[in-house]
Amino acid sequence: MTYTSAELEVGATPEIEAAFRAIWESLGCQRHLPKATLELARLRLAALHRADREMALRSPWATGMHERKAGAVLAGAWHRQDDFDAAERSVLAFTEIYAQGPEFITDELATEITGHFGDAGLVCLIEALGFIDARIRLALVFNRLQTGD
Repeated sequence: MTYTSAELEVGATPEIEAAFRAIWESLGCQRHLPKATLELARLRLAALHRADREMALRSPWATGMHERKAGAVLAGAWHRQDDFDAAERSVLAFTEIYAQGPEFITDELATEITGHFGDAGLVCLIEALGFIDARIRLALVFNRLQTGD
């Protein structure tokens, strides 16, 4: 199921929601990283956060992503699958380290990303992961506040 506007919402004020939507749409328009690869990174962050709602959704701009790959990413088994190319593997490894703490990103990981996508791709990935991570965390917090969990 792909995102609808309502599913993208994190539960904040209309102004914050509008800002989040604008950034989200810009991720779908960027040209530095393949959108399907960025979607795999989003799914990996969702799985690491155990964000069930987020894991069930697919970004509308992530065309071309195979659901088998999505399943492997969500299960944490992507590194054991042969159908991930070197660039996807680099992005997923980078994403997992980013989730632990951006300060743990090594020069080697960054160099791998720039080798596949250039400096602009590295910056795009870092900024996208920051936004996606924040959006997932906010949605989890607001959801808990609304449900009283």
